[in-house]
Amino acid sequence: MTTNRRDVLKSGGLAALLGVTGLAGCSGGGLLGGGNTNNGKTNWQYDPSSLVEAENKMFGSLDYAQIYENRDSLPESSRESFETDSDSPVSAEDIGQMTGVGAGRYTPAEQSGAVFGSVAVTGEFGKDAIVSSMGSESDAEQVGEYEGYALYENAESVTGGAGLDPGTQASATVGVGDGAIVMGVVSQQQTDVGITGEDAVRKMIDASNGNAPLLRDNSEYASQISSAVEGKSMRVGGEVDPDLVATMQQATTTTSAQFFQGIRAAGFGATIDGGTTTFTFTGVYKDGETAKNTGIVGLVNASSERAVQETEGIDSLTASRNGGAVSIEMKGQTKAIFAEDGPAGGAGSTFSL
Repeated sequence: MTTNRRDVLKSGGLAALLGVTGLAGCSGGGLLGGGNTNNGKTNWQYDPSSLVEAENKMFGSLDYAQIYENRDSLPESSRESFETDSDSPVSAEDIGQMTGVGAGRYTPAEQSGAVFGSVAVTGEFGKDAIVSSMGSESDAEQVGEYEGYALYENAESVTGGAGLDPGTQASATVGVGDGAIVMGVVSQQQTDVGITGEDAVRKMIDASNGNAPLLRDNSEYASQISSAVEGKSMRVGGEVDPDLVATMQQATTTTSAQFFQGIRAAGFGATIDGGTTTFTFTGVYKDGETAKNTGIVGLVNASSERAVQETEGIDSLTASRNGGAVSIEMKGQTKAIFAEDGPAGGAGSTFSL
């Protein structure tokens, strides 16, 4: 499945609302989210299984305001992510945090699957200006109110076409509130998970009000990843289906397959402090013995000096293990780390959500 949220939104005209800072640009596989208190809410990050049972869950967070303040330290290729459309009712400097959660199901034998999730953008902006902007969009239709949020969705249902794969059905709904915009997306191919974008929006609003089960409370592995990257400016993680890991290992003939043996979740956190960035990559395994047997800690520490010498902009590289969690910490120059060919693999593009 290659459908992304930009395709879904463009097909229904909702991209106009999310034009600020490239908000419609992130693919379904890169949902950002978070567990930090923001905008007076407790936690937006609900357990996706409270909507549809799913083995693969994605989560994380972005302290947008803090990164925005450090934008001049990023490569030029990343800075355009902070640009605001001239007709957007929300300015980049008004955004505080971005938070979200999602999940995916995939059945290789049937070539079927689905991804769904929610994203919330919070900050210092009002509801009225955004509602007025939405009212001027012919492709956006208000479908009601929920807990103080005005709900909008595609004027027409989306089935194939509009850049979507044949056999794909998708829906997107946006909820507009005071100081918060919430988006819910569902994309499914050759299957029907029985939920819509509106269901995903409502569930996230419920979570922010303390009325939905939270992922961090229901998943030991997600909780461990969240703890490992707590306090970072940027936090992304995922809990993965053990059967999918096994399938990937069978298809891999390299020695790196051992690194995935018994893995249950993985993620990273990054703190940008002007010209210096600290990245922490963490993998959580089914137990401490499995984590130890991967050999990651010894391999990284044995090759760290050479890696620093041969990789431009990297100042240090170390690895450690705490029970079933293996962490690799990398410190270096912000521009070098976030460069398209840098160690973070051009992760600066995630700032556009």
